Formats: sequence, structure tokens, C-alpha cells
Amino acid sequence: MTVRLLSVACATFLALAAPSAAQTPAAGSVVVYVDGLDPVDGDVVVRLYRSADGFPWSRRGAERERRVAAAGRTGTVILDGVRPVEVAVLAFHDADRDGELDLGPDGQPTEGWALSRLGSARRFEHAAVVVEAGGVTLTRLGLVYPPTP
Repeated sequence: MTVRLLSVACATFLALAAPSAAQTPAAGSVVVYVDGLDPVDGDVVVRLYRSADGFPWSRRGAERERRVAAAGRTGTVILDGVRPVEVAVLAFHDADRDGELDLGPDGQPTEGWALSRLGSARRFEHAAVVVEAGGVTLTRLGLVYPPTP
């Protein structure tokens, strides 16, 4: 009887201690639709940040980066497997395909760019969006280009 009771107690403890699928948040997806590419060649680059470190212009601090070839005036970038959390997104048009967001002497972008939420909010907490567990977070961004002289 004591051995049987101990076995039941151990089995109950292990069942409660083991993580279940319901306890582990499922990863979500972030889908970024970018429009307004001008010119229509080059790449669309999306960087995902989980904190203000490096946000918005630096590659340093970006947890994920994905690039796709521009297709006309639009581009769609999908980031799968994103853990549920607040993130901020930078999208830019890498027209010269050098892998970087080009900045002028004043530190402002010289290529088209956009940030998640509020368009041009340059602070992480203003641009952050929430990725839901197992869900899809959609972001539509219109690129901002510097004025031409």
C-alpha cells in the first residue's frame, strides 16, 4: 500500500512539474508588407528588435534580419518562429544591396525606411508591437524617402 501510494504521488508530481504544450507559448509570425519602393530594384530588409539596443538604425541589437528581392513597388517579408513578446520592426529599401541602411552625415537615412507603429517613431517603446502566442502579427509599412535636392 505504501509503495503504491508513493508511486501515485511521484507520478502526480512528475505530471505537474513537466511542461505541457499549454504552458509553453507557441511562437508566432510577423508578416511585414512594405510598399512605396522607389526605385523598384534592390532588396527589402526587415530587422526585428526585442529592445532599444541598436534600434532603430543599427544592425547591432537586431535579433533577426531577413531580406527579399524587391518585386515592383512592394515587398513582403515573413519572420516565423518569433517568441511572444514586444518587438519593434525596421524595414528599409536596400537599393544598392550593400546590406546596410545608408545614413547621411546628419545620421538620417538616405534610403527608404519605415518603423512599426506610428510610422516614424524612433523610440523602441513607441514603435513596439506585441507578437501573440501562435498568432500572426501583420504590419503594413509605407516607406519614407529623404527629400531629393
